[in-house]
Amino acid sequence: MAVKVIFRKKLGTLRGSGLRARALRGSAWTTLGFGFSQVIRLLSNLLLTRLLFPEAFGLMAIIQVFMQGLAMFSDVGTGPSIIQNARGNEPSFLNTAWTLQVMRGLALFILTCLLSVPVAYLYEEPSLLALMPVAGLSALIAGFNPTKLVTANRNLLLGRLTVIEVVAQVISVIVLISLAWLMNSVWALVIGGLVSTFIKLILAHRLIPGLKNEFNWDHKSVRSIIRFGKWIFVSSIVGFFVQQGDKLVLASFMTTADLGVYSIAFFLASAPLALSKKLNQTILFPIYSQLQDLTSSQLRPKIVKARIAICFLLLPPMIVFILFGSHIVTYLYDARYWQAGWMMQILSVGYAVSVTTNIGPFYLAQGNSKLFLITVVVKALLMALSMSLGGYFYGVSGIILGVALSNIAFYLFLSAVYRYFKLWLWRLDLAAITIISIAALAAYGLEGA
Repeated sequence: MAVKVIFRKKLGTLRGSGLRARALRGSAWTTLGFGFSQVIRLLSNLLLTRLLFPEAFGLMAIIQVFMQGLAMFSDVGTGPSIIQNARGNEPSFLNTAWTLQVMRGLALFILTCLLSVPVAYLYEEPSLLALMPVAGLSALIAGFNPTKLVTANRNLLLGRLTVIEVVAQVISVIVLISLAWLMNSVWALVIGGLVSTFIKLILAHRLIPGLKNEFNWDHKSVRSIIRFGKWIFVSSIVGFFVQQGDKLVLASFMTTADLGVYSIAFFLASAPLALSKKLNQTILFPIYSQLQDLTSSQLRPKIVKARIAICFLLLPPMIVFILFGSHIVTYLYDARYWQAGWMMQILSVGYAVSVTTNIGPFYLAQGNSKLFLITVVVKALLMALSMSLGGYFYGVSGIILGVALSNIAFYLFLSAVYRYFKLWLWRLDLAAITIISIAALAAYGLEGA
């Protein structure tokens, strides 16, 4: 009887319209959707590694580096502006943001076409001359995504967003695997990405209720977006080197095939990190935006709950990756990818620290995009320093080790930021880092044995 009462209370909480209820539903949808998405990605990845060759993944990694670079170099923060701004539900503001987004998508496509020539020359891969412009079409298509996607996120209405993401991915994977089987070419990866972007656009227009966007230029809205987004713009430029710096550097030291192997290691090791970022963007950022008036002491208990939930959710799989990464890769992939095992283990140590000690973008939600920039700059500098030192002493393996160490060093900086805002949760951090350290030492012992 007592169990039934508790269950009904929990169910009632989930069904409510308050912030907590929407946050819980959003977390559930995001986690379930991401979990399903990762399973689909893993299964498709396993099939693709058998249908294609490592060089294909290496070429795709190069394309993605420059595509993401262009995207981040042009990010003026329209999405975060809609979520954070008090005018985020006004048609004039939304249509202006959408107009900026379309203009950006067109610019990205043109720039991708122009960059294809020097990139193909730089990496001595003539196929990039054709691959990059076609891949660039995804930026043009994504530019027409309706602002309804962001407003649904702003209001924590994440059910349909999750369905759209999953359906788009399933359809694109079917197309991707079919093309890989028929063509045995990197073109399968490029076209599969285009299909996913296009399906998402169509489903967003059809399934999400809300404003039908039209071109508009409201000077007040533009100024508001630019004022908030100027620091995001700069931080995105710096963030490119944080997110893609490892591949950018390794591409100069590795063959395309070896870069493809590294991309597999990164894909596996970064899965929990990707979920953490997803939860930060879709759940914590909107929540923090609606709690801007709370003091640090009022916000602290909410952050504690979020941190504990994330640790319980993400720390166990990361510990498994640290301990058994080599065995996982050996079991899942063929002999061409065996080196991805030790790469995955090293990367997982750094990502585990990053995931379990982060409390989310509370300062960005408060409109402090300048502090956000400072954190990204510091992380980029730490990454550049650790990769340089690692590469100097140990070559390619040292660069990969440097990626992991930069995440650990960045924690020391973040802890200072959190202490300043009286939001440092040192007991939780100590517990998480102790568990990660024990796992890393155990993994080293197992590999040595």
